[in-house]
Amino acid sequence: MPEDVRNQQEPAPQEGAPAEPQQGAPQEGAPNLEARLRELERERERLLKELERTRREAAERRVEKKSLEERVAELERLWQEAQRQAKLAETRARLYAVIGSDEARVNAALALMEREGLEDPNALLERYPFLRAAPPVPGPANPGSGARRLTASEIARMSPEEYARRRAEILQAMARGEIAPE
Repeated sequence: MPEDVRNQQEPAPQEGAPAEPQQGAPQEGAPNLEARLRELERERERLLKELERTRREAAERRVEKKSLEERVAELERLWQEAQRQAKLAETRARLYAVIGSDEARVNAALALMEREGLEDPNALLERYPFLRAAPPVPGPANPGSGARRLTASEIARMSPEEYARRRAEILQAMARGEIAPE
């Protein structure tokens, strides 16, 4: 091939243009690549630390969530127990009013209600009427000389000792509906 054709196919290097790098020769952009590589490595390390921190926080939140769920369950259980206790106290008071002040009879009635699956003391008394308080003992022959009727305010003003002494009488009067409201 003539030399002319070779010159036409290969462009002549322009003045001031960088020469093509030869294999094995150091490149001028190598320091920039090494700096970029170090920068990317630092970014990678930073992201790994961030990932680890995020995983730790997620684990802590899972533990915290589980603790909160356990606390909610405990509070719900306590609330249900408080409701059960309040219902039991109300039932006990209603039984005292109907059965009388005999605590053994009231406890027996509560046990019977539980065994029968009843929630209403009136339903229990319909099934077992003998549990009702005994009819009141008639007063003296002369009604003017008998004990006068108690009022709610009189009971409220009683000393704790007097109330304790007259508790049975007060509960029986309540069961008979004899406490005057004022």
